[in-house]
Amino acid sequence: MPLEVRKVLVTAVPKGKTPSEHFTTLYEEIGKHLVNNASVLASDVTELTSDVKIEISLNPHEVITLQKTSNTIMIGE
Repeated sequence: MPLEVRKVLVTAVPKGKTPSEHFTTLYEEIGKHLVNNASVLASDVTELTSDVKIEISLNPHEVITLQKTSNTIMIGE
């Protein structure tokens, strides 16, 4: 699926919006992304998964990123 640049979320506040209004919209979009991609985000979770961390980065004037890491319980022989 090609990336549609116009759909990339950024933290820069557009003209005509307050920072609060813009970040409200961003949080709503992040929530939609999590809901719409729940099965993909959960696809690597197994009974040996000890934790899953999701970090959402909202650095001023940058694109918004989501980083997901999973830790797995090690089982000995």
